[in-house]
Amino acid sequence: MEKVKTGIAVLLLSAGLIFFLAHLAGIAIYHDSQPEPSLPWRWYLMLPLRKPFRTEIKAGDYILFLTDRRTLPYYRPGTRFGKRVVGMPGDRLVVKGRDFYLNGRFIARAREKDSLGNPAPLFTYNGRIPDGCYFVLGHHPRSFDSRYWGFVCRKDILGRLIPLGGRVY
Repeated sequence: MEKVKTGIAVLLLSAGLIFFLAHLAGIAIYHDSQPEPSLPWRWYLMLPLRKPFRTEIKAGDYILFLTDRRTLPYYRPGTRFGKRVVGMPGDRLVVKGRDFYLNGRFIARAREKDSLGNPAPLFTYNGRIPDGCYFVLGHHPRSFDSRYWGFVCRKDILGRLIPLGGRVY
Protein backbone atom coordinates (compact mmCIF):
# COMPACT_ATOMS: atom_id res chain seq x y z
CA MET A 1 0.00 0.00 0.00
CA GLU A 2 2.88 2.37 0.77
CA LYS A 3 4.36 1.77 -2.70
CA VAL A 4 1.03 2.75 -4.29
CA LYS A 5 0.84 5.95 -2.19
CA THR A 6 4.44 6.80 -3.05
CA GLY A 7 3.80 6.11 -6.73
CA ILE A 8 0.72 8.36 -6.76
CA ALA A 9 2.62 11.12 -4.94
CA VAL A 10 5.49 10.94 -7.44
CA LEU A 11 3.04 10.97 -10.35
CA LEU A 12 1.18 14.00 -9.01
CA LEU A 13 4.39 15.89 -8.25
CA SER A 14 5.76 15.07 -11.72
CA ALA A 15 2.54 16.19 -13.42
CA GLY A 16 2.54 19.40 -11.37
CA LEU A 17 6.16 20.10 -12.29
CA ILE A 18 5.44 19.49 -15.99
CA PHE A 19 2.44 21.85 -15.93
CA PHE A 20 4.44 24.48 -14.04
CA LEU A 21 7.33 24.33 -16.53
CA ALA A 22 4.92 24.40 -19.47
CA HIS A 23 3.25 27.47 -17.99
CA LEU A 24 6.63 29.20 -17.58
CA ALA A 25 7.45 28.40 -21.22
CA GLY A 26 4.12 29.88 -22.37
CA ILE A 27 2.64 26.55 -23.50
CA ALA A 28 -1.13 26.32 -23.12
CA ILE A 29 -4.08 24.17 -24.13
CA TYR A 30 -6.66 25.74 -26.46
CA HIS A 31 -10.17 24.35 -26.88
CA ASP A 32 -12.22 25.49 -29.89
CA SER A 33 -15.60 25.74 -28.19
CA GLN A 34 -17.51 27.53 -30.95
CA PRO A 35 -20.88 25.93 -31.89
CA GLU A 36 -19.60 25.82 -35.49
CA PRO A 37 -15.87 25.30 -34.97
CA SER A 38 -13.41 27.25 -37.11
CA LEU A 39 -10.77 24.55 -36.82
CA PRO A 40 -10.84 20.85 -37.73
CA TRP A 41 -9.94 19.72 -34.18
CA ARG A 42 -11.38 20.61 -30.78
CA TRP A 43 -8.12 20.51 -28.74
CA TYR A 44 -4.79 22.19 -29.48
CA LEU A 45 -1.45 22.77 -27.82
CA MET A 46 -0.52 26.46 -28.12
CA LEU A 47 3.20 27.13 -28.56
CA PRO A 48 4.37 30.74 -28.24
CA LEU A 49 6.20 32.38 -31.15
CA ARG A 50 9.54 32.56 -29.37
CA LYS A 51 12.59 30.40 -28.86
CA PRO A 52 13.01 27.53 -28.21
CA PHE A 53 9.85 27.10 -30.30
CA ARG A 54 9.53 27.97 -33.99
CA THR A 55 9.21 31.75 -34.29
CA GLU A 56 8.10 32.10 -37.92
CA ILE A 57 4.59 31.57 -39.22
CA LYS A 58 4.02 29.51 -42.36
CA ALA A 59 1.03 29.09 -44.67
CA GLY A 60 -1.08 26.22 -43.35
CA ASP A 61 -0.21 26.91 -39.69
CA TYR A 62 -3.02 27.20 -37.19
CA ILE A 63 -2.63 30.30 -35.03
CA LEU A 64 -4.25 31.69 -31.90
CA PHE A 65 -4.72 35.46 -31.82
CA LEU A 66 -6.68 38.22 -30.11
CA THR A 67 -9.42 40.03 -32.02
CA ASP A 68 -9.78 43.79 -32.18
CA ARG A 69 -12.67 46.21 -32.83
CA ARG A 70 -13.14 44.90 -36.38
CA THR A 71 -15.01 41.86 -35.04
CA LEU A 72 -17.69 44.01 -33.38
CA PRO A 73 -20.67 43.55 -32.95
CA TYR A 74 -20.17 39.78 -33.18
CA TYR A 75 -17.21 39.41 -30.80
CA ARG A 76 -15.65 41.68 -28.20
CA PRO A 77 -12.10 42.94 -28.79
CA GLY A 78 -9.65 40.61 -27.07
CA THR A 79 -11.58 37.44 -27.90
CA ARG A 80 -9.26 34.50 -28.64
CA PHE A 81 -9.65 33.15 -32.16
CA GLY A 82 -7.99 30.12 -33.73
CA LYS A 83 -7.75 30.05 -37.55
CA ARG A 84 -5.59 28.63 -40.36
CA VAL A 85 -3.10 30.92 -42.12
CA VAL A 86 -3.64 30.93 -45.89
CA GLY A 87 -2.17 34.28 -46.98
CA MET A 88 1.36 35.37 -46.13
CA PRO A 89 3.10 38.76 -46.31
CA GLY A 90 3.84 39.52 -49.96
CA ASP A 91 1.09 37.27 -51.35
CA ARG A 92 -1.31 39.01 -53.72
CA LEU A 93 -4.88 39.13 -52.44
CA VAL A 94 -7.70 40.19 -54.79
CA VAL A 95 -11.36 40.49 -53.85
CA LYS A 96 -13.88 40.38 -56.70
CA GLY A 97 -17.41 40.80 -55.41
CA ARG A 98 -17.50 38.27 -52.58
CA ASP A 99 -14.83 35.98 -54.09
CA PHE A 100 -11.28 35.94 -52.70
CA TYR A 101 -8.24 35.08 -54.80
CA LEU A 102 -4.74 34.51 -53.46
CA ASN A 103 -1.93 34.71 -56.01
CA GLY A 104 -4.53 34.22 -58.76
CA ARG A 105 -6.15 31.14 -57.17
CA PHE A 106 -9.71 31.15 -55.78
CA ILE A 107 -9.60 30.46 -52.02
CA ALA A 108 -12.98 31.44 -50.57
CA ARG A 109 -16.33 33.16 -50.99
CA ALA A 110 -17.83 35.43 -48.33
CA ARG A 111 -21.44 35.02 -47.31
CA GLU A 112 -23.92 37.77 -48.10
CA LYS A 113 -25.82 37.43 -44.82
CA ASP A 114 -24.75 36.64 -41.27
CA SER A 115 -26.41 33.95 -39.13
CA LEU A 116 -29.12 36.45 -38.10
CA GLY A 117 -30.00 37.29 -41.72
CA ASN A 118 -28.33 40.72 -41.64
CA PRO A 119 -25.95 41.84 -44.40
CA ALA A 120 -22.53 40.36 -43.61
CA PRO A 121 -19.53 42.69 -43.48
CA LEU A 122 -17.00 42.31 -46.28
CA PHE A 123 -13.26 42.93 -46.30
CA THR A 124 -12.24 44.49 -49.60
CA TYR A 125 -8.62 44.57 -50.69
CA ASN A 126 -6.58 44.34 -53.85
CA GLY A 127 -2.82 44.16 -53.47
CA ARG A 128 0.04 42.54 -51.62
CA ILE A 129 -0.51 41.42 -48.06
CA PRO A 130 1.52 43.84 -45.90
CA ASP A 131 4.58 42.79 -43.91
CA GLY A 132 3.66 41.34 -40.54
CA CYS A 133 0.09 40.54 -41.64
CA TYR A 134 -1.71 37.30 -42.47
CA PHE A 135 -4.99 36.32 -44.13
CA VAL A 136 -6.73 33.58 -42.14
CA LEU A 137 -9.67 31.28 -42.80
CA GLY A 138 -11.68 28.91 -40.66
CA HIS A 139 -12.58 25.41 -41.82
CA HIS A 140 -16.31 25.84 -41.37
CA PRO A 141 -18.04 27.52 -44.36
CA ARG A 142 -19.73 29.99 -41.98
CA SER A 143 -16.51 30.84 -40.15
CA PHE A 144 -16.09 34.50 -39.16
CA ASP A 145 -12.60 35.14 -40.52
CA SER A 146 -10.45 37.46 -42.64
CA ARG A 147 -13.11 37.56 -45.37
CA TYR A 148 -15.13 39.80 -43.09
CA TRP A 149 -12.62 41.80 -41.03
CA GLY A 150 -9.23 41.62 -42.75
CA PHE A 151 -5.70 40.72 -41.79
CA VAL A 152 -4.31 39.41 -38.52
CA CYS A 153 -1.20 41.30 -37.45
CA ARG A 154 1.80 39.57 -35.90
CA LYS A 155 1.47 41.69 -32.73
CA ASP A 156 -1.96 40.11 -32.04
CA ILE A 157 -0.80 36.49 -32.47
CA LEU A 158 -0.38 34.56 -29.23
CA GLY A 159 1.11 31.43 -30.77
CA ARG A 160 0.87 28.47 -33.11
CA LEU A 161 -1.71 25.75 -32.51
CA ILE A 162 -0.73 22.08 -32.73
CA PRO A 163 -3.74 19.71 -33.06
CA LEU A 164 -4.13 17.27 -30.15
CA GLY A 165 -7.41 15.55 -30.96
CA GLY A 166 -11.16 15.64 -30.88
CA ARG A 167 -11.69 15.68 -34.65
CA VAL A 168 -14.66 17.85 -35.67
CA TYR A 169 -14.78 17.28 -39.45
